[in-house]
Amino acid sequence: MSNAFDHSQMDIKPRNEDFQINADMPREWLNDDAAVTYWFNAMSVVFPEGERLFMDSVRAYKDQIDDPKLLEQVRGFVAQEAIHGREHEVYNEVLEEQGLNAAKLERLTKIIMGYARKQPKIAQLAGTVAAEHFTAVMAHALLSRPEIMDNAHPTYRAIWTWHAIEELEHKAVAYDVYETVAGKGFGAYMRRVITFTLAMSMMNVRFTYNWSVMMRAAGHGIGLRNWGKLFGFLWGKTGFYRKAMPHFLSFYGRNFHPWDENDYHLATHALNAYRADADAGKTGAADASVGELAAIPAE
Repeated sequence: MSNAFDHSQMDIKPRNEDFQINADMPREWLNDDAAVTYWFNAMSVVFPEGERLFMDSVRAYKDQIDDPKLLEQVRGFVAQEAIHGREHEVYNEVLEEQGLNAAKLERLTKIIMGYARKQPKIAQLAGTVAAEHFTAVMAHALLSRPEIMDNAHPTYRAIWTWHAIEELEHKAVAYDVYETVAGKGFGAYMRRVITFTLAMSMMNVRFTYNWSVMMRAAGHGIGLRNWGKLFGFLWGKTGFYRKAMPHFLSFYGRNFHPWDENDYHLATHALNAYRADADAGKTGAADASVGELAAIPAE
């Protein structure tokens, strides 16, 4: 399948948001539902260390990139991920203040990421490609169904929307770097799909563990009722993961490219809604520099 548009000309620029999340905001910030709220929190705990690894794995190959536009996109990717990491660090500090044991979970994440950093550079890059596909699919799922966040606290809705917009925007950068340095041969293909399979398994085990720790810390427990709520959200008839599964599985295509999925309109629509919320003072951001999306002509 050919790319939906010429992503190689995209301008990827960071939006330097400051959401000022604080411990006075609701602990169960999504529909007053701990089971679903804490799943998003469980992902947030992993993000700061993960973002740092992603940035380093891509930057490690900057000297092997001859395409000046891709180099520019790498810089944009790194800048966006750095700000994501910074804002999720604040987010996670609030989780700790609210008694959800986030600091312990972040320490465990750092140990795991330390192990990942001992792997060969190309394996680290393949891991970043895998993780970036996961985050792009999650961003697609969230932006295509904005009603999921209808009953979220406005500031939390804003940070997840902003993060999703930028994940869609830069979803091909790590992949393009990987193809530049590893090529498109069978070996490169097998490395990326095996890494993706392992990474998705490990990440979701990590998320589930984080979720269970926070549920216990908040006194909700992990009985059948709460497991049922989480399962319904992820795997029910309209489940978050269930609906996204075809997009996850597309990664196994021999000629896959992230922009085979032309979902840029989701980011455009979400940015317009985000900007309207910012103008109305509903995002909680001190610096609502929402910026513009790159103009990409569809084929």
